[in-house]
Amino acid sequence: MGVTLGDVARQLHLPIAAKPQWIWWLPKYQLDSLQVLTGTPAADIASMTLDAYTAKGLRVLTKSHEPDRTFPFGVVPGSRFCPECLHESSGRWRLAWRLGWSFACTTHGRLLADRCPSCGENQRRRQNYTSTPMPTRCRCGCDLTSVTTIAVGSEHDVVNAQRFIDELLNGARPTGGVLAQQARSLRESLDAVRSLANRTINFSARHGLATAASLGGGFAFDELSAEPNPNRGRSAVNSYPSMRTVDTAVGVTAAVKVLAAETIEESASRLRWLVDGQDAKGRQTELLWCRTDDSLAAAITIQASRQHLGPQGDLRYRAATLAPEAPQRTYLDDWSFAASLPSLMWPAWCDKLFADTSVDAEMRRALSIATLIVGSNITIGGAEKLLSARTSHRTVNRHLELLYSLPRWNLICAALINLSDYLEAHGAEIDYARRRKLAYSARLGWEDWLRIRGESTDEAQPWTALQQPDQALVYLRGLGIDEPVEWHPPLKIIGVADLT
Repeated sequence: MGVTLGDVARQLHLPIAAKPQWIWWLPKYQLDSLQVLTGTPAADIASMTLDAYTAKGLRVLTKSHEPDRTFPFGVVPGSRFCPECLHESSGRWRLAWRLGWSFACTTHGRLLADRCPSCGENQRRRQNYTSTPMPTRCRCGCDLTSVTTIAVGSEHDVVNAQRFIDELLNGARPTGGVLAQQARSLRESLDAVRSLANRTINFSARHGLATAASLGGGFAFDELSAEPNPNRGRSAVNSYPSMRTVDTAVGVTAAVKVLAAETIEESASRLRWLVDGQDAKGRQTELLWCRTDDSLAAAITIQASRQHLGPQGDLRYRAATLAPEAPQRTYLDDWSFAASLPSLMWPAWCDKLFADTSVDAEMRRALSIATLIVGSNITIGGAEKLLSARTSHRTVNRHLELLYSLPRWNLICAALINLSDYLEAHGAEIDYARRRKLAYSARLGWEDWLRIRGESTDEAQPWTALQQPDQALVYLRGLGIDEPVEWHPPLKIIGVADLT
């Protein structure tokens, strides 16, 4: 036709810019104008922009109609492409290719290309208004329909993972796997995939894509061994898309296979390769990311890490629950929470937890400290100070390791987590922080003590058992404290019947 893109834009009253906004969004007056000028319904024109995903429940753009950088794997700089699709459609570029989620062509069973093999440039990154559009060629002249990409087959795990992602991008709810078991929005589902994919890409940066694909579900293909490792690691919450298609393909496919399990525990077993394949520092990094990660991805990662957590980690990450989570309490929260705990665990609770074993004072202190560190980053030493527990962190650790070695540790851990949740929600009827500061040496007068013993020197008769007042209660009321002398949380919240 010999018409430049600038000529077309001027005829259609579209703004001319290197990165025009009309790729992402068109205001209503422009949609109406284009409908009149082209005869194409405005709704059809709007569906050609990234704003079309808003109607599907995915807000890819911000309120200012720019790409949302917090959207997981949002918009890539330019567009990926399938050479065969370009050839068959005479140069039609699909909208989905602009998203970081697109990595494979489900029609031709091959990975998408992410750049021109001749000049190395990303495609359609900027608009050229002075030349005639050649949609099947790069600006350097390379024929994009002849670009070679990795063919894996239409039923390969990578292609099936792309189909799953396409369904989410088109607004469909997951019908199977752990995502379907929870009431999650489409954005939250993509957040979970993003986080697990990033963890896989991060693993691949050190161990290689082929290793990650083999361990992450056995979907490695021959060409992977020749692919260089990702040039740097990624944090789990990195929302910026990976620049290389192959990185995204491996990461997302591994994530989808993990999330295809029906429970968090089964998903964790499918992710355990990633945790076990790292050193102690790497495993610690995986846990640190859980603090700001998607809740489902974090729960799966924590469960997969459980054999490396130990007793303190089990408590801090609530690993004995159905949905583990990273510690969230601040020190100020810990200070407030400590007022609900005695320095020594309640005897009634010890009897319930250890019906067949006598519990000494040191173990009772360890149990109180263990309850305080549930869901918290507080150190053992910090917990000792808040509870005024006269012990050492070494003694506490020894008792926690003893509990951890018991066959019923998981039940004990779950009971302490339930206790922590109850106290968080309801508090205690006694302010134990205040109790720890009372001067008990002045609680009972000498004459009252002698009357109780029947040795009073005055003429008053000694108290009988029924006449003796509750001296502790009298002492508290005298201080203006309206609390019971003794109290403990209801035993039913332990939640398990076979501890005894």
